[in-house]
Amino acid sequence: MDISTWSKILLLKKENESLIETVTDLQVRSMNDNLIITGVAETLNENVEEQVRTFFQKQLDMNKEEAEEITFVRVHRMGKKKNLWRSGRPHNKLTEADHN
Repeated sequence: MDISTWSKILLLKKENESLIETVTDLQVRSMNDNLIITGVAETLNENVEEQVRTFFQKQLDMNKEEAEEITFVRVHRMGKKKNLWRSGRPHNKLTEADHN
């Protein structure tokens, strides 16, 4: 391998490391407002947002008014529902709250 090819490989390696660092930073920033809740029973036709508010009231000692004041951007189960029935455990809930 000649010096020119080796230089190109090193340059590409540095560029790749920089891109990986940038992607990791963007992933962390995008997850900054996320809250993952585990162990909440899953039911058919559930209202996930209401379940999260109830969870906050029971587990975090919030009163109903405090729980209702939280503005959610998105609340949903993680994973496919069909897997729940096979594994017997509930999927985690992913909640993104608007902190403004």
